[in-house]
Amino acid sequence: MVALSGDVGDFVEGFANAVLGELVVRTQATAGRSGGDWRVLTDELQAALAAEIAHLQATAPPELREAVLAYLLSAAVIDTFQALLDQAYPTWRDELQAERPDPT
Repeated sequence: MVALSGDVGDFVEGFANAVLGELVVRTQATAGRSGGDWRVLTDELQAALAAEIAHLQATAPPELREAVLAYLLSAAVIDTFQALLDQAYPTWRDELQAERPDPT
């Protein structure tokens, strides 16, 4: 996603993926108890992510904090763009897949 290199880049990607993965698992378990409403999952995921970011801002060195937040922001922008494409051009993913040769 974000073009980072070296140890900082590896750490940032690993940290962001671990945090997001843990939050999704945790909120899925909670959403299961609340009847599986996706809105509950979304609200809990947003709250947990906000808490993780606040903790990072308070405890991480500035360079690491900026790199992680830039990575998460980039991921959010890419996700938002893809969601907008899904709304405006519902077949874009299929068309993109059709243009790529099968690797096998």
